[in-house]
Amino acid sequence: MSLDEYIVAAKGFISTSAADVVIADERRFAGADGVEVHVITWTGSVGGGQPLAFVQAMTVTATRAYVATFTSQPARMVDLATTIGPYLLTIRGT
Repeated sequence: MSLDEYIVAAKGFISTSAADVVIADERRFAGADGVEVHVITWTGSVGGGQPLAFVQAMTVTATRAYVATFTSQPARMVDLATTIGPYLLTIRGT
């Protein structure tokens, strides 16, 4: 499965995670090593209705998909994303 195909499937799953899902941003990054990482930032009320914000970094290899997820309260995400974002971009398959 290509990264593009995986992202379509992941967005389908995200859209069913909560009734009020909003995908705020999507970006694709390529590391110096050529590995592409797709990042999706979204919000939604999950579980007991608690609104949360998510940043998910995804990459694929020939046999596996790798996803790193950071979750926060929506009001704190902007500040925390500047710290966690660069870390999420280091995701690599083994």
